[in-house]
Amino acid sequence: MGLWPRCLKDGLMSEVLRNDIFRFSSELPVQQGFYRLCKFKPENPQFFLPNLLVTKAKSDSQLPAYFTDNILSKELFDSIEDGDIGIVNNGNMLRVILSRRANHNTVLVTERCNNSCLFCSQPPKTGNDDWLLSQSALAIASFSLNGVVGVSGESLYCMVTISCTL
Repeated sequence: MGLWPRCLKDGLMSEVLRNDIFRFSSELPVQQGFYRLCKFKPENPQFFLPNLLVTKAKSDSQLPAYFTDNILSKELFDSIEDGDIGIVNNGNMLRVILSRRANHNTVLVTERCNNSCLFCSQPPKTGNDDWLLSQSALAIASFSLNGVVGVSGESLYCMVTISCTL
């Protein structure tokens, strides 16, 4: 059986091949936003995003200065590689958006697209969402992929802005 019949049933994913949404606990509230997920001390001194320490067991030691926050989740720890990129929402949820374990990665750079793609779940929005492009460019730079990053979709403007930002 091919991949598509196994994954799609009635137009919906019937099984998830790699979980990307996780619950976590933290002693203090973690500010929502984009983070570089770390299991260990970061080796790269050029940080484009804040570093978030992910642990699978509680530690009494003080958080080193190169980490913005610390979260606890055994499931997340076991599912990521050091340096993956995640987004924390306003609760205790984290979504991994760039993963070294993924077959491919995508990031949202605009909600203003009007190409009416069949797979898109929303109509275009009119509000200024330039922050999405900026955060996505920082996420790609922080991901430190030793390979090709492809950008497609809405307008050449996005591609030019990303290359200039990086």
